[in-house]
Amino acid sequence: MSITGIPERYRPGLARIRSMGEDDFAQLTSALRNCPIVARFPLLSSGVASKVKTLNNREIDDILMALFSLAPSLSEPEIPVDKTASELVDAMRASEIEDLKLSPEDEAKFKGRITTLLNIPSVNMSAKAYRVRTDYPNVFRDARILSDVRHVFDKPGAKPIGSVINHTLLIEYYSHGTHEEFYVTLDGEDLSKLKKVFERAEAKAASLKSLIKSSGVPDLDLTSE
Repeated sequence: MSITGIPERYRPGLARIRSMGEDDFAQLTSALRNCPIVARFPLLSSGVASKVKTLNNREIDDILMALFSLAPSLSEPEIPVDKTASELVDAMRASEIEDLKLSPEDEAKFKGRITTLLNIPSVNMSAKAYRVRTDYPNVFRDARILSDVRHVFDKPGAKPIGSVINHTLLIEYYSHGTHEEFYVTLDGEDLSKLKKVFERAEAKAASLKSLIKSSGVPDLDLTSE
């Protein structure tokens, strides 16, 4: 897979890698080298944030998102890192985007930074683990429930004859990389059903984790507990 353009969502991260000072870059690489391989993007992001105080959370997310998109482990066959770095610089030069401009003398330094970062296991293999976890049409992002009381009236202006409690479940998700959401109305019985469904899923997850542990294969979600 050759790099022919720079998608907009990856530009902030690449620009930050380009512009950061040597001390900030050294902190970033040190933090990443000390982070485990994980399957969840937030775990890696928070791990870096706890060790690097000169970058804010948004900057760290932008940087990791850009690096994940370039990870050699996502290609079959795996593309050499130095080739990826060279193609990236060529694409940045061709884009003529101000934040991505590199002077001739800065190109070698930027290539070196990209090569260094992509060779760190917590970047390269976490990107692959994250791909395995999220390689579905729809991926959960967040949820919340809004609850309200609604009165039932016999006639306009009369006192209500009763009330019902409704719950509106909002599900936020990514569909092929695009943020989407939908709403579902629930009652108390529906909440009980959902609770039982989640409890069964948690019990299954605990059983599967025990199997993984006994097999000796690392569980890439263990650090989330």
